[in-house]
Amino acid sequence: MRLIHLFIAGGIVLFSLGCAARVARSSSVMIVWKSPQIRYGDTAFMSRTERGVTLQLYQAGQGVMKLSVGKRICIDGKCMAASQFVKKFLSPHYPPTIVRNILLGRPIFGGQGLERTRKGFLQRIEGDHLDIIYRVSQGSIYFKDRKNGILITIKELHG
Repeated sequence: MRLIHLFIAGGIVLFSLGCAARVARSSSVMIVWKSPQIRYGDTAFMSRTERGVTLQLYQAGQGVMKLSVGKRICIDGKCMAASQFVKKFLSPHYPPTIVRNILLGRPIFGGQGLERTRKGFLQRIEGDHLDIIYRVSQGSIYFKDRKNGILITIKELHG
């Protein structure tokens, strides 16, 4: 009988830990996304898990689009491979992981040109098809590629 109780208690603990790993960290953000294909600037609700990011975009208080980024990238439930999304909406010269890494505030391009700062990091990446400045600090993400005309800024809103 005691073995059964231990088995049940262990199962509850494992179930709880499994669920805890998927709990989202959510925040309200101000996001600006300017690219040849996407133009958006307003508030959004961002949920982050280890599996990816979901952005619920609003304009004048109304939900206008849901962007989910994981292994695939989905816009309002219509999904495509990350590489296809990046090629269509950003640049064919970017790696497929770039959207996820930017939204999560992680280094891009394998950490190329990475400089640590007091509150985050800075990356400068230049090449024939790229001129990127990418800066991550507490509550703020800034990505700009001058050659491809892309700007993505995310600032957490507090209060």
